[in-house]
Amino acid sequence: MVSLHAFVDDSSSDVGERRLFLAAYINGAGPWIAFGQDWRNALEEAPSLDYFKMSEAQNLSGQFRGWSPADRDAKTLRMANVIATHRPWSVHCSISRADYARIVAPAAPFPLKQPYFSCFWGIIRTAADYHLHLSRTLPASMNPVPPLEFVFDEQGGLGTDAVLWYRWLKQGQEPAVAAMMGDQPIFGDDKKMVALQAADMLAWHLRRQHERPDEPLPILAMLTENGAFREIPSAMLEAWAEEFRRVPGVSRVQTRRAWRETREATRAMVAAGAAPPNISFPYLVWMNLRMKVQDFRQWRRRRRLQ
Repeated sequence: MVSLHAFVDDSSSDVGERRLFLAAYINGAGPWIAFGQDWRNALEEAPSLDYFKMSEAQNLSGQFRGWSPADRDAKTLRMANVIATHRPWSVHCSISRADYARIVAPAAPFPLKQPYFSCFWGIIRTAADYHLHLSRTLPASMNPVPPLEFVFDEQGGLGTDAVLWYRWLKQGQEPAVAAMMGDQPIFGDDKKMVALQAADMLAWHLRRQHERPDEPLPILAMLTENGAFREIPSAMLEAWAEEFRRVPGVSRVQTRRAWRETREATRAMVAAGAAPPNISFPYLVWMNLRMKVQDFRQWRRRRRLQ
């Protein structure tokens, strides 16, 4: 079975509602190998780069320090042409950081006070839905289709916490959607993984379009030829905040210290194969944030006695 990989990077706006974008490119393993060779060849063409990062290109900093705007624009167009040639699917998800801070953060457990997790899961679900839609158009001879394997740009602690409940969340999806989701996502360095550099270009242009809707961005059409997107609406944020407030004891995990203890217990339960609670998202996550080390030890003792 041919594998499919989604490479995801992010870009955050500091303007207006301060929207966060996560953007992904998806393609098969073979096309990604060919893409990587073409991308590296384009990087090496004079004037050469070690890696491509859109914010450095825009600001003429880092790899682009000392470049002229004309050379910068030509190089950016050259890299965009590599993406357009290989035609990966594009998928993105966005969320208002301002709305999240106002609506959700005051009621949320410590690790969910930042909107990254919501966008992390949002782009996984959006990509899975799109993959399922496309798979239904294929002839029977091409089924079963491979699931999506996700590679995200490194996020430090945010990424570690976001991936913690992936297996449980996947198990909570409809079987057809869950079948589109691969193993637990991993994280990589966008200075070393060229597909992440392409996703960085896409995320940057999506953010720029949001900040400056009247600014011409001719490259953006090349970057989003085929794909899907999802914006997380404020009504959904209101619903999440209300669910947070109804969870008994949620205040006990709203500090960094309390979360450290709860995180280790939850990680151990996932690793030990504990079944997810029979509750819907976001309760699937929120209720497990309340588990203390003592709760896990009791569960483990019961498991040993079975």
